[in-house]
Amino acid sequence: IENILLIDAINQNNDDKIVKLSNLMLQGALISANYTDALSLLHNILTRMPNPKLMVDGSINTKFLLLSLVNIEILYNIGDFAQCAEVAKDLLGIIQPAVIEKIKPASFSVNFFVEHMFETFRLAGFAKLFLMDDGLEEFLNAINTAFDAELPDRNCILALRDFLNGKDYSPSNIEGASAFAKVIYLIMQEFSQHKDDYKTFAQNIYQAKLLASDIHQTQLEMFCDLLIAHSYASMGIYQKAEVIYKDILEKSETSAIFNIMILARYFIARLYLNLDRQEEVLLMINDTLALLQKYNNQAKILYVLFEKLFIDLAKAEELDSIDIESEEHQLALVTANETLARLL
Repeated sequence: IENILLIDAINQNNDDKIVKLSNLMLQGALISANYTDALSLLHNILTRMPNPKLMVDGSINTKFLLLSLVNIEILYNIGDFAQCAEVAKDLLGIIQPAVIEKIKPASFSVNFFVEHMFETFRLAGFAKLFLMDDGLEEFLNAINTAFDAELPDRNCILALRDFLNGKDYSPSNIEGASAFAKVIYLIMQEFSQHKDDYKTFAQNIYQAKLLASDIHQTQLEMFCDLLIAHSYASMGIYQKAEVIYKDILEKSETSAIFNIMILARYFIARLYLNLDRQEEVLLMINDTLALLQKYNNQAKILYVLFEKLFIDLAKAEELDSIDIESEEHQLALVTANETLARLL
């Protein structure tokens, strides 16, 4: 929503009719969460900009900076985590408390603009988490330096990193957390306390989904749906689980929400493995790995999920043509010193 308002603010100071039209179309793409179109439209706008860079003649190019904030949202949603983190790093190199008043749109209060930038840099923080980037804490410290304030969801990001490392989540820091962080904390809490009580797990994840919906966090809402379907699958209600999985897959493909699209494929493949539909599992694995390579997605978390799935398939089928020991060694190399113990 804030990025839509940003585009509106840019339009108010833009006399170029073609660029203004492109901005309006970009607003529409963001509203409908069509991030593939949004990326194309953003590139179209940037190519028409006289000086498409952050600094021009020693001064901050405010319009380019504002569009870069939009770019971070788009890159995160299409799964280009490396570029998402890189754009954020570039912005943090020039943002400091003294310039915030100068770079904010006239229609934004300072507090509202800072809040929006924090939400944007939160996405970049999660991008670095998906990448399992060793520089995650350094990045979070850079945000602190740039704003002279800590990213509100810093503790949530680090708690999720620790959770992926196998640590159970203890609900000690949920009070005072943002609504976004509360959804993440609720999900971790359910995995820690009710992962084998599938009915209770699904009921509580549904409450997390409602909260995600209230704060317009589409990705989190979709992820909650996948977890609810996972509970159905774990209880043997396979048909209902498959319907939900495929519905989320279709929605994520339409909106080009890459993370959810890949995770939906993973859950579907897991379901098919339980149903002894091995050929479909292998096809899903191969197609997904091809997608990750096509879009240059470097998220180690996603690769590890599908590599582990492939190993489980090979073990279930006792495939002589696959060197399981070698595959497990490769997986160990990928995850060495990484915070992915919970996925293995």
